[in-house]
Amino acid sequence: MLIRMPGRRKKSDSQRRKEAKEKSRNLRLDEEYREREQERDTVAREKARTNAEYRVQEQERNTAAHQVARQSESFRTPERNRNRIAQQVARADEEYRVQEQERDTAAHQVVRQNESFRTPERNRNRIAQQVARADEEYRVQEQERDTAAHQVARQNESFRTPERNRNRIAQQVARADEEYRVQEQERDTAAHQVARQNESFRTPERTRNRAAQQSVRANQEYRQMEQEKDTEAHRTKRQDPIKRRLEFDRSAEQKRKRVKSISYEELFASYNQEIRQQPSFTCPCCGRLLYKNQTTVVKLENLFAKDFENDFLKTVLNNKLTGLPVVSTKVSFCHTCKNHITNGRLPRLSIANGFKFPTIPPELKVTT
Repeated sequence: MLIRMPGRRKKSDSQRRKEAKEKSRNLRLDEEYREREQERDTVAREKARTNAEYRVQEQERNTAAHQVARQSESFRTPERNRNRIAQQVARADEEYRVQEQERDTAAHQVVRQNESFRTPERNRNRIAQQVARADEEYRVQEQERDTAAHQVARQNESFRTPERNRNRIAQQVARADEEYRVQEQERDTAAHQVARQNESFRTPERTRNRAAQQSVRANQEYRQMEQEKDTEAHRTKRQDPIKRRLEFDRSAEQKRKRVKSISYEELFASYNQEIRQQPSFTCPCCGRLLYKNQTTVVKLENLFAKDFENDFLKTVLNNKLTGLPVVSTKVSFCHTCKNHITNGRLPRLSIANGFKFPTIPPELKVTT
């Protein structure tokens, strides 16, 4: 028969566990013991992690524990600081930084395929862009970057052609708005005025305009319309007495400059040349004898283009021409008759109004 010694009781499981923990705690106070324990745990963990099932379970436990710990701000703040410092150290390595960018780009492309991610991202980016653009310096730098990137992209024809098409369509849609069109014209006019102050811009522009004008003026219909517009604009402008006076002053000044630029010898030679020819030009409308510089050559085709009746033309031409119209014929009128005729009026001193010069008697012909 087993006899139990007095004063000693059997220890429960909880007591034994408690004593074991206490003993372990005391042993860990020894630095050497603690290092050996860590080495044993590391070896045991590495061995256990060779098992895929164990590794997955460990990751799940760590993730759950991490999520719980992150709910505490006292844990989350130091963790952020540690991660930021570790990230800065790692990014000092160029190879690591390139790999990180590639990983981030690939991950971003995957998540952007989800519309629920893409929409909030657009909103965040738009708000962040608006805030950043409030800084003038940032906005200037952004414009410079965009301009440089655009110039590089435009060197590729496959980019430039669709861009032109998009811009043309957008421009057509915008110009349907009258207000936009007026503002656009004002902007273009102001920009053109500024650009024309530069001689390197103005000279090629004049050359282009002259070539284009010569090309369209080869069209008789266009030339006739241009002359009519210019005549009408000139007539309207001359109705203003101030503008008419300014035009007269400009003409007089130009004439003075032109005369000033000619030497006395040239003027004298020109005068002798003119009087040598004598007044041998006869105006077919009024019959006066004139010097050459007192007449103006008019193409009959220009008169026919004004839809004048043949009877009117026969009257002002004093029936000198037959078989009208003769579009290749040129007639020299005096300045007064020319102004009246081109405006569809019969000159007051015309032969048709009875102002015909009498026949020169034979005794006077010998003096001519």
